[in-house]
Amino acid sequence: MKVLIVDPDTTRLRTIRSILANLGYKAADVDSENDGESALNSVKRKKYDIVFTCTKLPRMDGIALVSEIKKDKPAVSVIVYSSEPSKEEVVASIKAGASSYFVHPCSVSDIEDSLKRAVGKSKV
Repeated sequence: MKVLIVDPDTTRLRTIRSILANLGYKAADVDSENDGESALNSVKRKKYDIVFTCTKLPRMDGIALVSEIKKDKPAVSVIVYSSEPSKEEVVASIKAGASSYFVHPCSVSDIEDSLKRAVGKSKV
């Protein structure tokens, strides 16, 4: 499975990348971008199965990114996360088409549960 992580914070990005590696994802199958517009361009150019995005992004916020991805590539599962969540943000993310939402900092089980919901499988 090809995965894209979108986050301007390199520490969060490395954390999620590391958790994915621990879950068996190969480094070559995990890409990253640090802003919404670059992420959208990557999604249009490459085939991703899953996109992780934080809500606070430069050049296009995470919720707008979810909407744009789902418009263009409805089969892509988008998982949203935030370090400063609000009820409104969670609702907006799901309405935009997110498969899952979690709060960062996160655990391996947060990522694993989100992946299970995104791909609809019991084993990721």
